[in-house]
Amino acid sequence: MRAMGLGVMAGVLAALPAAGQEAAPAGEDGPLAFDAVPADAAAPFGGMAISPTRVVLEAGGRGASLTLYNSGSSPVTYRIDEAELALDEEGNYRALADGETAPWAATPYLRYSPRQVTLQPGQRQSVRVIARAPRDLPPGELRSHLSVSTIPLVAPADDDADKPEAQGDNRTVAVKVGLEYRITIPVLLRTGRPQGGSAIAAAVPDDKDGTRSLEVTLARTGERSDYGAVRAFDADGMEIGLVRGVAVLPPGATRTVRLPLQGDRPAVRVTYAEEDVGGAKGALLAEYTLP
Repeated sequence: MRAMGLGVMAGVLAALPAAGQEAAPAGEDGPLAFDAVPADAAAPFGGMAISPTRVVLEAGGRGASLTLYNSGSSPVTYRIDEAELALDEEGNYRALADGETAPWAATPYLRYSPRQVTLQPGQRQSVRVIARAPRDLPPGELRSHLSVSTIPLVAPADDDADKPEAQGDNRTVAVKVGLEYRITIPVLLRTGRPQGGSAIAAAVPDDKDGTRSLEVTLARTGERSDYGAVRAFDADGMEIGLVRGVAVLPPGATRTVRLPLQGDRPAVRVTYAEEDVGGAKGALLAEYTLP
């Protein structure tokens, strides 16, 4: 069996319910038909899709929901698991090393339902995410990941499997094993009413690979992460660089973002502003003027 994984790192950092993060309609307990997969869904391959791509919970809140979609042509069984991933300053995830702990993990306080579901082509299923955390936890933000993977199908290799074997045929049982597809999204649990706060610590030219860009260093100054877009502007205020879906997640305090620049005019200003998964712009979080 060969596994294919996709860590999906974008999402919504706002009090629930967040944009694109609808609560399940009353009575929606089982699979339902759908017309189209939402534009903001993660849909990498195999007819598998999930929306939203980020979940934010408040301790003591009402929980949240995400939706699985099967837009393929065959029935698929999906399995829901927890995962703990380490994170470096460039926003790259990695599996924990043997013996490595995750003090930032939200998993001990999270519950998911259902844990497994089979969807026919064109069906969707809501998955509830509920936080069961003590209200007296200190202000902050815990992070875990929700992993949705397909259970590979096993089928006969050909239609002739039941025919008598020819003399000298050493074949035993031939099967076809489907690929396992996986999507992993962050689940954030905010405790004790944490305050956000961000700063741009530096923005320096980075042309080492022949492409004009800036290396922007973001700093998390609050008790929880912010989420938004990093933009660069020239002297006339024209946007010449954009990277969306940026956050400094726990336990990190800084993150480095490579910001490609368009055209040949120099960047003079960099901003970090709130932006939800639908691209709606919000408050300015931080600003930096290049020397």
